Amino acid sequence: MARYNRDFLVPYLRDVYYIECVGNRLNNEISEVENDIKRNNYELNHITPPQKPQMENKASYSEDGGIMVVVVAIIALVINIYIYNCINKEVTGIFETIITGIMTLFGKYTLLVIFFIINAILFWIGFSILYDVYKYNKNIKEEYKQNMNKYRQELSDFKKNYNWIVRQYQERGAALEQQRQYLAKRRKEAAELSKDLYDINIIPSRFRNIYPIAYLYDYFSTSREDDLDKIIQTMLLEKIIEQLKSVIGKMNEALENQREQIALLSESNEIAERSRMDNINHLLAIERNQEKREDYERMTVANSLVTNFILADMQRQVSDIQYRL
Repeated sequence: MARYNRDFLVPYLRDVYYIECVGNRLNNEISEVENDIKRNNYELNHITPPQKPQMENKASYSEDGGIMVVVVAIIALVINIYIYNCINKEVTGIFETIITGIMTLFGKYTLLVIFFIINAILFWIGFSILYDVYKYNKNIKEEYKQNMNKYRQELSDFKKNYNWIVRQYQERGAALEQQRQYLAKRRKEAAELSKDLYDINIIPSRFRNIYPIAYLYDYFSTSREDDLDKIIQTMLLEKIIEQLKSVIGKMNEALENQREQIALLSESNEIAERSRMDNINHLLAIERNQEKREDYERMTVANSLVTNFILADMQRQVSDIQYRL
């Protein structure tokens, strides 16, 4: 059994958990920035002028039925003329005999009037279709003219602003690369801090990832337990991962905020920080177990390094905000 003073153990687990959170977050942020860099470079290499508009296909008089209707109307007119001739001449054939019979029943000019009406309707339909085709083609021309005017304006703006557009992409690319380098540097620093924390060797290697660390910190920070080995030996890693999978994001965010507030307090309240360090030094002095005292000393050093790591990041954020203003 390995019992540890909770004044050292809980802050240590909090620091380990914090660095795990930061490492995961930095990996995600670096991945996002690298994707932004790829997207920015792609857009920079594919800056193209506006596309010249194409006129839509005009409607065809023949294909859209206008000529066909006119042909039908002409045929109807020919038939009317033929009937008219039949009315004013002697009957010589079967067809003429039928027409004469109809005229006898309904009147001489009744049939002719009916055919004239049909003829007029056919002509009206034909010319309506022709007019619709004409109107459609006219609208296409007007729309094409408007699109061409818009295209000329956009092309003029593109040529005028091309260098500015390229410069914007280049500046954004440089800023993204600078951000990527900074995040990579912070990730390296976080990895070094993680190594220093784990090198104290009180947490077995198979438990050195965010899920078991989150569980350990939550367990010890919310209880009076001080026996780390006992709790580790009873941990079921797969079950812990399954339980924490749905809440780990919120836990990480809360822990990062908590640890950053602690760092700010340690910097802003010198009296409280001095009192805390005096208490730590006192606890170190009365610890009789040499191995544990060395572990506590390393925990204390690591705690200071993590605090400095947090404060440096916050200082950069403040500087970035001031620069933007």
